[in-house]
Amino acid sequence: MSEPSEPTAPELQIGCVDLPMRLSRQRYFQVLTYLETSATLLGVPRPAVLQRWRQEAGAHGRYGLMAPQTVTHRPGPKGYPRHKATLTPAELAQAGSFRATDLVRREIDTLAEASAICGADVVLFRTPPDFAPSAANRDAMRAFFRDIAPAGRFGDAIRVWEPQGLWELETAAHFAGELGVVLACDPLTTDQIGTNREIFSRLPGDDAYFLVTGLGMSRRRIDDYALEPLLEAAESYRRVWVAFAHEGKYPDAIRMRRQLAGQSAGAGQDEDQDEGEDQDEGEDQDEGEDQDAE
Repeated sequence: MSEPSEPTAPELQIGCVDLPMRLSRQRYFQVLTYLETSATLLGVPRPAVLQRWRQEAGAHGRYGLMAPQTVTHRPGPKGYPRHKATLTPAELAQAGSFRATDLVRREIDTLAEASAICGADVVLFRTPPDFAPSAANRDAMRAFFRDIAPAGRFGDAIRVWEPQGLWELETAAHFAGELGVVLACDPLTTDQIGTNREIFSRLPGDDAYFLVTGLGMSRRRIDDYALEPLLEAAESYRRVWVAFAHEGKYPDAIRMRRQLAGQSAGAGQDEDQDEGEDQDEGEDQDEGEDQDAE
């Protein structure tokens, strides 16, 4: 009789939501392996910019691209503030809420091309606070992920849904499983009163996307022991993406990476200080050029 096999450790990608201030992509990807970018929420950059992103990530860096707001968000009375493209009134009438319109299909085509160019690991769909869990919105999402953005539409990249607003965690997790997408959730938040913490270890599917938002945390920096619920939840999955989005995201992401590598707390503290100095010395010129190009 064969011995039971040991459980395999999950494949983890650790990073931040958007680049830390004054830090170039090349410098960032020397330290972390994953970067979620919200720049595409305002419009997908040109292919030349996406190609540069891929080059700057190096051989091991990975991206998560946010779907344009024209797919997920309804426009306001004056359209979309800061959107990169000018939309006609007819196009604005077709935008948002996962509707099966020509504009939404065109935006998904552009997003799929962008995902292929920069070699994205993840494509994210963030729904705004006013996107309620109504029957109409659920039906729209079912049709969207089945017909317009099905599994495989973005190559090997996983589809992640980040709900904001009135969606309860249990409800959102069940619905994400029905849709066949990965739910973005935060195992470290203390903002969701009454949440059963075990849910983070039993989300549907083999992949998990943990988004550390900082909600309910009183401190800028997350202590090593406070990362333990995140590490414990990650053990239940085959692949896990961890994206830090709070104020102290960069040093905390580095510390989690080192904690997983088994480095001592003392060495981690010293290196965190070094990384902070690197961040202060970051390359303003590179980041400014990126913003201009995007």
